[in-house]
Amino acid sequence: MHTRQILQSYCSRHLGEIVSGFKFAHELEPLKADIYIGISLLQKSIRRGQHKYAIPAALCVLQHSQSAFWRRLCIISFEDIGIANINLVGAVLFAAVRQKFRHDLGGDEAVAIAVVSAMCFSRKDRSLDDLFEFAQMAKGLDPLKRHLAAMTLRERLECSTNFEQPLIAQALAVLSYSIGLPISPHMRQGRLKRTNAFLDALIRLRLDPLLVELSRYGLAQSRTILPVLLPVLFNRQASTENTAQTDIFMPSIQINELPCWVYNANTRIGLLAIRNYIKQSRQMSEFLKAFSTRELSKQKVVGNLTFRMESTQLKNRLVWDIGMKTRQSVDALGPGIQAGKLEFAKQILTEEFGLLNQCRTDAAQLYIR
Repeated sequence: MHTRQILQSYCSRHLGEIVSGFKFAHELEPLKADIYIGISLLQKSIRRGQHKYAIPAALCVLQHSQSAFWRRLCIISFEDIGIANINLVGAVLFAAVRQKFRHDLGGDEAVAIAVVSAMCFSRKDRSLDDLFEFAQMAKGLDPLKRHLAAMTLRERLECSTNFEQPLIAQALAVLSYSIGLPISPHMRQGRLKRTNAFLDALIRLRLDPLLVELSRYGLAQSRTILPVLLPVLFNRQASTENTAQTDIFMPSIQINELPCWVYNANTRIGLLAIRNYIKQSRQMSEFLKAFSTRELSKQKVVGNLTFRMESTQLKNRLVWDIGMKTRQSVDALGPGIQAGKLEFAKQILTEEFGLLNQCRTDAAQLYIR
């Protein structure tokens, strides 16, 4: 039996166990909102383990677009579950592509509710997303990026399979070989061929073929680059006996029967709220005037800051050394803020989070008129 068939057999079995073991307490109505609010609420509710919000949001997105729902769930599985629950990642990928299997298990809604609930209660890890963001954004990595860019593709491939080097150096080599960093248009051609060549090289190094195949499977279904980093991170996990902890969340209020954290800078309400917050906050306005690097707009600076402080927090976060260090590294970036001033910005926003939430409330009222 081929590796893909073995993987699919495992995934289908685990998906069946998830759905058969799920007990439907009562019927839930889809959230009445546009697909962007639905997606925002779905992903953030999974991160926070709040299935009471996640399920109506899932039904909302599913109602808008079946394909968009399953693709987003594949992305969430890598961004927010990752190495914390490989079996669940595989089950999500299998559910996303096997419509007939979903039908046999009770249909799209039944499978979606069961899988989303499992994701809410699962251990979680954002190391793949954190690693990718740090690789893209950290200015201190620019010399290494230039060094990799000067290599031939063959040399980059050899570097990408060297597990003896620091994690960030290997991750940069993988990304430089597969997509180029910074992501460059001329690297788009042959991207699939190169990522497959990297994964084939891992097989020759005797990494677990099912793990590598899961990465290959994830690349096809999520259409993001994160799955290519999965074997790199997983291979550095010292032990499976890791603990979990729940992060501290910023203050939350209800706005139009939804939690305020759904309104981030990727939603119209959230963006309007950030603009109004900057206008009303003398402290933040003065901070941005004095310490913004001007590389990003003021709204993006505050939006990124809010995202890192509010939207990347997890319930049941996997605690492991490399994952926590990667998180700390990306939290310290502060895009658009001068070096050494990030903590000052966090202090201002923490003190004024009530004002931001009031701006969200006001923006939401304007939006529904």
